Amino acid sequence: MALKVGIVGCGDIAQWNYLPGTKALAGTVDIVATCDQMFVRADQAREEYGAEECRAYDNLDAMLRDPEVEAVEILTPWPLHYQMALAALQAGKHVYVQKPMCQTLAEANRLVDEATRRGLVLGAAPPSMVSPTNQRIRTLVREGVIGKVALAFCHSSHGGATGGGRLTDSEWFFMREAGVWTSLVDMGVYGLHTVTGILGPAKRVTAFSGIAYRDRVFYSPERPEPRPVEITAHDNGIVMLDWGEGTIGTVDGSFTMVTREGPSLVIYGSKGVISAAGRQGTFRLYQKDDGGSYPRGWSEVDASGAVVVGGSAPAERGGGRRVVVDGRPVSGQISGPSPDIAHWAECIASGAKPILSAEHARHVVEIMEKAVTASLTGQAQELTTTF
Repeated sequence: MALKVGIVGCGDIAQWNYLPGTKALAGTVDIVATCDQMFVRADQAREEYGAEECRAYDNLDAMLRDPEVEAVEILTPWPLHYQMALAALQAGKHVYVQKPMCQTLAEANRLVDEATRRGLVLGAAPPSMVSPTNQRIRTLVREGVIGKVALAFCHSSHGGATGGGRLTDSEWFFMREAGVWTSLVDMGVYGLHTVTGILGPAKRVTAFSGIAYRDRVFYSPERPEPRPVEITAHDNGIVMLDWGEGTIGTVDGSFTMVTREGPSLVIYGSKGVISAAGRQGTFRLYQKDDGGSYPRGWSEVDASGAVVVGGSAPAERGGGRRVVVDGRPVSGQISGPSPDIAHWAECIASGAKPILSAEHARHVVEIMEKAVTASLTGQAQELTTTF
């Protein structure tokens, strides 16, 4: 029997990814309700993506009272995630929430406790670790194929969504009211989920951040003429993580990369190197010596662990094959069923613990909260959570 879900928030992320991605799971996951503060947007989503008996709402409480809704996808801006997720859990609904799950460790603890107490499945974006590519990298690292990990570098930034091509106004992304360091919350969260998903929970964090490009130009459907805006939130920064025993790494979280060269992720070990362009496709694996489970030199490896191009193949700039759309390399969901929603629904049906667990999301929330503290105080912060 299909899981009956309500979609909360029918803006950019919903229209680009989750409405079509969930509709593609019809029969396994059916959209029976849509909700947006702009009713016309919810109604349009209902008509285009909803099941036959789908209903549209402009009020979350009303949707949560709908007995047909078993589970909720929360796709709203991040300042709303905590209260909406908590309300949905308290209404007895399973929840999948967009990144970040919430904004503070205290909020994360409340959500985890609420879901556990009620026996509900709480999953959280981003979908980094449901990627077969990232799962294979994680396996190789944990099997010791590249030896003891010393360094990890993860790029998790872009130039900043200033409005071109968006359905909604994005100026709020860059304002202090949305957080001190908003590019970390919006973009750095991907890299933090990836490196901790592969290497495990970190033990300590420090960071630097600030405003690099104070004056920006914004566009929106409501105000299509370009308008200059002085931003007030940090748009640039680096997080440094310490896993203990000399294993350290960095994740950038910035709105300052107009384009990017090189791989998204590089992990250096005592016996080899892994270099990946994104969470889809193949990745590069370097083995220092003969006699290991992979050929000496550089190989290109797919998500099953098979060698696509043998050892000593020249390393390609960028590390692995990229998924390309309109001439731009991307690593997110492009089309077809949403893998994270499919996984969440499967866990609800089976009772299994999600890979995209609330506990992992809580660890990343703690990293981001304490990275801001470290940046403002100049003092490294100890981390207390695990997953």
